[in-house]
Amino acid sequence: MMELLNLYNDFKTLSETSSRNEKEAFLKSKENDETFKYVLKFLVDPMVVTGISTSKMNKDVNIGCYAEESCDYWIEDLLDYFRNHNTGRDVDIAHVQYYIEQLVYQEDLKFEEELTQFLKAIVTKTLRIGVNVTTANKIYGKDFIKTLDVMLGTSIENCKIPDNAWISISHKLNGTRCFYYKGHLYSRQGKEFTGCQHIIDDIATLQFILGDFDYVLDGELLLKSDGVLNDSERFQKGTGIANSNQSSKEELQLVIFDIIPTDEFEKGESEFLYEERRKQLEWLRGEIKNNDLSNISIVEFVYSGYDHTEIEKALNYAEENDWEGVMVNLDAPYVGKRTKNLIKVKKFYTYDLRVVGVEPGTGRNANRVGNFIVSFKGNKVGVGSGLSDEQRDYYWEHPEEIIGRVIEVKYKEVTKNKDGTESLQFPTLVSIREEGKEPSLE
Repeated sequence: MMELLNLYNDFKTLSETSSRNEKEAFLKSKENDETFKYVLKFLVDPMVVTGISTSKMNKDVNIGCYAEESCDYWIEDLLDYFRNHNTGRDVDIAHVQYYIEQLVYQEDLKFEEELTQFLKAIVTKTLRIGVNVTTANKIYGKDFIKTLDVMLGTSIENCKIPDNAWISISHKLNGTRCFYYKGHLYSRQGKEFTGCQHIIDDIATLQFILGDFDYVLDGELLLKSDGVLNDSERFQKGTGIANSNQSSKEELQLVIFDIIPTDEFEKGESEFLYEERRKQLEWLRGEIKNNDLSNISIVEFVYSGYDHTEIEKALNYAEENDWEGVMVNLDAPYVGKRTKNLIKVKKFYTYDLRVVGVEPGTGRNANRVGNFIVSFKGNKVGVGSGLSDEQRDYYWEHPEEIIGRVIEVKYKEVTKNKDGTESLQFPTLVSIREEGKEPSLE
């Protein structure tokens, strides 16, 4: 039949094409190949999950017990199976192993091993092709892979709160952005968080208690407080766990700061304004407390009303309680994009800056990173505060993984050096931004 072999050769070509322009040209050449596009979408869409890892894929199960008899076998049918079977059960592994056997059997058996490994890499989503959602949607249209976007805030330096506007002030969380959607937890980029079944179970309990509860819960994954670590230390440890491959991440909880019906989230805008959504959150707070659901919580609110002088008071409260800052919500809809109706307020300011080098440390930091060197208005600034011991060791051994990346740098104010060039006072690492993030300035 050769269809599978042709598909294998197409993806091999795509994987081995390093030039971005050539890669995009190749994708464009496959615009009318529906099977190729179907598999590509399966691989690239971060919200498509199979529940089958490489180790599970090779698990010894009795495939004969679960075999489905068919005259024809198609790769689209194999991938469609995961729409309703994506928890990685033995029955699912057996089905997939059997189906792969049948797909390969229909091809030229000289390529049996190559085709088998190719199909396994598709199922486990480990096939490296160098294509992301942005590229795929650029070539095949913005709705080729549907994205679910969360609401992003704007720094108060870049917006003005309208006079006489109703405001709600809450704790600015310092964790890993996460939203709950249809039984799963996802990052901003749509990548599923694993190891958080304890959080999903608490949400399921809440849904069972409340009955008809079809909502997206937007929040952040935070390390549960132990009364010992400060805010920065909790951030460093918590984000490390959230983004790790640990099978269980029970040290984390989901702190929820917004709620939106699932269908409205999919459309990208809510009908309810924030004051109403806040009331729902307060109601949920009581239900969570009454049912002792310790793996989820609601963000702490500081104030709501029309007195804008409360923002400065809230900032002082934040400083006293070791918070990064506060968030100010205006009474507006939830929208899946950056908005000036959600405002970040911090005592310190931040820039997103590109790392251009690493500098060795001294004393206890000898033989590891002392500073990340960032580019700030054409000048080089050392950022040493805020790095964990693990980061200092790791990036000293792997500088190529941080040079070129963008980091969020907190600073007190912009200062001038003796030669008149600008620098930053008290620069401190806040976070390492996701790959592809562009700096605030070069």
